[in-house]
Amino acid sequence: MRKSYCDGANILDRLSWTLEQVDYWFVLIIGGGIDCFLLSRYVGASGKVYGLDMTESMISLARKNAEEAGVKNVEFILGTMESIPLPDASVDVIISNCVINLAANKDVVLREAYKVLKRGGKFAVSDIVLKERLREQVRKSIECGRAVFLVRC
Repeated sequence: MRKSYCDGANILDRLSWTLEQVDYWFVLIIGGGIDCFLLSRYVGASGKVYGLDMTESMISLARKNAEEAGVKNVEFILGTMESIPLPDASVDVIISNCVINLAANKDVVLREAYKVLKRGGKFAVSDIVLKERLREQVRKSIECGRAVFLVRC
């Protein structure tokens, strides 16, 4: 498995709270990538990591990777961050790694996250925020798919 430099475990390392290894954590990762596998070691035998993605192809790939890696405490679910297909107050921790910026209505995403988060739960977000308007040259590079950004988490 490759090293992820902007991953869920890295987010935890940089926060003042940590996810202890216990048997009852239920963690929702918005996105179905490597973060799910990295966090699966924290949730314990009866805990679970949910990976949420909106595309069938990513869910299929993530499920295949979980099976090949022998990871049993990760479940990948098809859905959107605007309508999370989990019961209200069902997760202890939500980690979002660079996906909320893709949502057209971030207020809806945050309300939905709050809805599925248990009382006293934790919500960690690593994302990209523009503090000022992009220069025209950079904006055009992005539109042409030529821009590369190095982001330190």
